[in-house]
Amino acid sequence: MIRITQGGVEIGDGDAERLRAEYLATGVAVMPRFLAEPTLSALLKKINPEAFAFKTEPNVKGSTLFMPSTDPALESLHFMLNRPELFALVSRIAAIPVPGTFFSRLHRTIPQLGMDLDWHDDGVDGRILGLNINLSTETYTGGLLQVRNPDKQTVGEVGQLPPGDAFLFRIGDRWEHRLTPVESGARTVAVGWFRLGKEWSTVVLNKFRSSMIFAETENPR
Repeated sequence: MIRITQGGVEIGDGDAERLRAEYLATGVAVMPRFLAEPTLSALLKKINPEAFAFKTEPNVKGSTLFMPSTDPALESLHFMLNRPELFALVSRIAAIPVPGTFFSRLHRTIPQLGMDLDWHDDGVDGRILGLNINLSTETYTGGLLQVRNPDKQTVGEVGQLPPGDAFLFRIGDRWEHRLTPVESGARTVAVGWFRLGKEWSTVVLNKFRSSMIFAETENPR
């Protein structure tokens, strides 16, 4: 079992090898109880359902409801998952270079026309591996994340998991995935990408500097 706790990243004996085999065969690797308590509860309390807004993807057919990128819940998730030990672990599981950053989105899908995502490849902007974390506290049906290989064969599929469970999914190298429509309930997830590039500490510092410059512009002394 791989778990994110307040103290760091925990992994059980043989779990990395098991996940690697699953990932190579199906393009996905399911990680039960990925967010441990009380980390999960604290994150769920920060999610405001009314903050989600309708948004279409520019390069993907379909749409979902997105949380603003400045939402506190999303910022907490970024700090939670940008850990060198997690980067080293996913590199081992997915046979990819060690990522430098992880960026995520919070989004929700409900039974509404167009609320799905067609087949697409997330291999842009340095993204080398996907991660999906279930944050739904109610039961939903549909909303399957399906993965297909370069031969257009669907080899992996994940439906609703318990809150805090997660799965890695393969991107790039002509692998694609899609999200099927939710038939009932609401699907709320964090979906993000491990990326090549600057280390997270550098990204955070630059973001802090940018916010300070903006504050000084808005409130000149």
